Amino acid sequence: MDAALSYWFRKFLPTATRLRLEEVFGAGLYRGFSDLHRAIFIHIPKTAGVSLKQSLGVREETGHADYRTFQMASPAKCRTYFKFAFVRNPWGRLLSAYSFLDAGGIPKWDLYWRDRLLMGVSSFEQFVLERLETPLVQDALHFRPQYSFLSDDSGAVMMDYIGRFETIDADFAHVCERLGIAVPLRHINRSAHSSYQDVYTPAMRDMVSRVYSRDIELFGYQFNEPTR
Repeated sequence: MDAALSYWFRKFLPTATRLRLEEVFGAGLYRGFSDLHRAIFIHIPKTAGVSLKQSLGVREETGHADYRTFQMASPAKCRTYFKFAFVRNPWGRLLSAYSFLDAGGIPKWDLYWRDRLLMGVSSFEQFVLERLETPLVQDALHFRPQYSFLSDDSGAVMMDYIGRFETIDADFAHVCERLGIAVPLRHINRSAHSSYQDVYTPAMRDMVSRVYSRDIELFGYQFNEPTR
């Protein structure tokens, strides 16, 4: 698909129509990795997705497309392809996301969101206690609940396999076995901040428990558990 046609699709067509037409023209979400392996990787922010994508050869252009986006692009492929994702302890993921944006993130994409979400915030504690529950933060890509990337319109999680950030090496090996490939896991963009348990006060911990209660319930996370 040439650049002019792609621009026209994005400017004038409803999202579902655009996604399906891009598939018809061979320029959609499934091209490359997904069609080659009959598999869909859902990249939840701050779950080592860049490492996973580069290791598996997934196009970075797929971004953080969620289950519903893949389903709109091709219901038939989404129904039959192997769907997998990785999740992370919500307390650790939140600290990683905040630290990433506070440091500027990827400037081309994240400076706008850093300014909107963190303006006037002087600490992680202030962000958690004063901003985390606001709709602006909860709708922001890096802070969306993890289950929302993996669910259909009814809220049912539609993945065939969910790996964990905390056991990424073993779970990545399982994915490779399922795909019938043998590739090493590359470790990219590792965070440098402290263990999350050292950062949270009781009030901060309880706030995350409330805001991300669905993630905690679905994926069986607890505050005090081993980290990578």
